[in-house]
Amino acid sequence: MRDKANPELAPSSPAEPPDLITRIVDFGREVLAPQPRPPQAPRTNLAHWGEGCRLYAVASDLPGVLSNIARFGKEVERSRALQKRLAYARSWYAYQDQQGQWRFGPSKFVGYDGMTAEGYIETAEDRDGRRTEAQLQQWFTVVDPESELGTRLSSALYGFLAGYGKAPSTKMRISVPDDVHAKHFGVTASDPHDILVTTLIAAAKTLSPSHLEKLRASLFGR
Repeated sequence: MRDKANPELAPSSPAEPPDLITRIVDFGREVLAPQPRPPQAPRTNLAHWGEGCRLYAVASDLPGVLSNIARFGKEVERSRALQKRLAYARSWYAYQDQQGQWRFGPSKFVGYDGMTAEGYIETAEDRDGRRTEAQLQQWFTVVDPESELGTRLSSALYGFLAGYGKAPSTKMRISVPDDVHAKHFGVTASDPHDILVTTLIAAAKTLSPSHLEKLRASLFGR
């Protein structure tokens, strides 16, 4: 009597290749998913400028930066000299307080713990914004100015500076904490077609005007 064949030893049939939409969606998930940032050692070194100037520690964590942003709002209220420099700042950092109001501070102020209006003015010509930017971008992400959140932030910053008779630099950029950015821009759609559409939009933004026009003609039958 012949033994029955063992199904576990039977050769498996080759899996069917995924269809085009599945491949595009998988690609979109990979491209659009938030990428983890490599771990970086916080820069906690001190900085000072000139004879007898106070030492300022570079911000070492997110709560400290948020506290610095809140302190900037208080410092600018009492310092006319600081108010005069508002239009020069290009890199702004923002968070939303418990009342839902956006609070702002420039990188060269909020990147140092304990910075004051006087210290900010006295060291204005010597501070290196690249240093604070490298530190702050561990916890913040720049917001696309053309996005809905970017428009709201821009409007809020204009309103904040207008209270002191100033307007933001035309080269300004605004960053928010990573979790806030992910909440507004992270891929949360479970529908594969939503991810597909998001992927196509991201790809369309890289096209040249001539190729974009070809795409429009094809979509709308022109």
